[in-house]
Amino acid sequence: MIVVAGIDYKNSPLDVREKVSLTPQGLESITELVALSTCNRSEIYSSCEEPDINCLKSLFPESVAIRTEQKAVEHCFRVAAGLESMVIGEDQILGQVKDAYERAVENNTSGKTLNRLFLDSITAAKKIKTRTGISSGNLSVASIGIKLLEEEIGDLSGKRALIIGLGKMNRITHQILAKKDLDKVYAINRSSTEIAFKDRYDYVNKVDLIVSCTSAPHLIMHREKFMQAYSGDKPLYILDLAVPRDIDPGIENIPGVKLFKIDDLERIANYNYEKRLSYISEAELIIKEDTEKYLSWLEKNTTRLCLT
Repeated sequence: MIVVAGIDYKNSPLDVREKVSLTPQGLESITELVALSTCNRSEIYSSCEEPDINCLKSLFPESVAIRTEQKAVEHCFRVAAGLESMVIGEDQILGQVKDAYERAVENNTSGKTLNRLFLDSITAAKKIKTRTGISSGNLSVASIGIKLLEEEIGDLSGKRALIIGLGKMNRITHQILAKKDLDKVYAINRSSTEIAFKDRYDYVNKVDLIVSCTSAPHLIMHREKFMQAYSGDKPLYILDLAVPRDIDPGIENIPGVKLFKIDDLERIANYNYEKRLSYISEAELIIKEDTEKYLSWLEKNTTRLCLT
């Protein structure tokens, strides 16, 4: 059967999500496996027998959601299309789904069943983006995060910013800030030749806002060192988009500092959802049609289908 086991921002808070590490151990009996890990979800897509579901559950906390067969297939299509994202229609999730699938292919953990499922889901997502306006406006978690900072700070022109990390999220952040007429944007990552990662605390008094999103499995900015560096002469706004978190939560209690984590974006994301309701209905019709086509193919090509 097809099974999806996982947690996301809807059923698990950040302090739970950041503890999940998808390094499947003891799952050798599972026929096919694709692991998808993003800032808002950690999920295992699998083709397995019913006894293996308990093995999948063991990778997650008690809040794990289990979807099987038709519901699992629909979920995969919805995730790829951005309908299950905090930012409905976001651009980044499709690339993350592609990357997860390609890793599985490279590692020989995806076979006939999941290959077809992910390829069909990716195709459907592209179709939805083309036919509807659900992804209009270059939506992303980063764009919502910058909008939140603008609500708090006001006009960003003339401000100085520090971006910590190397990756697509940070590149998007840099592109967005480049249009805001800032006075200066500093970038720090472990491979940077301009600003050394070890010097990151030296910039907390030089900027008005910090956006951090690294793939580090631990905090990269700690309260004690931050307090030693931060003068408190002017307000500092920090946006931590990483999961696990980059910024020590204790920094939020330092006078003059306003710290936002990824779950704080949900209010603005909900406003975005309301604006895109008409697109969502159209996207769901496409998903329904393509899900039925996939299930029809699966029924003809396997003997394991048992709709639930």
